[in-house]
Amino acid sequence: MTNRPSVKEIALAMTTTKYSVWEQSISSLSQEELCKLVKRAEEISIKLAAVARYVELRGGLGYGDKGHEVAIQYAQHRKNAVRRALGYDSVSDD
Repeated sequence: MTNRPSVKEIALAMTTTKYSVWEQSISSLSQEELCKLVKRAEEISIKLAAVARYVELRGGLGYGDKGHEVAIQYAQHRKNAVRRALGYDSVSDD
């Protein structure tokens, strides 16, 4: 066992650091770990895009609360748009 951070920890840390720190963050990763990091970063970006849309429609930008059901519907649309932008062929319904 090593004391280095997990792929998940690196993916989350990279969202809060500057580009100049990224090389140091991934320099010790194997090819397999780099592939996992790509997948994890994509998953995080998809989820965050959906969360941002949900919060926006629940009044986060001052437009008034559109309700949970409407916010979920639009969050799902945003999530699927990001999945398509990242090259996924299928949509997600979770």
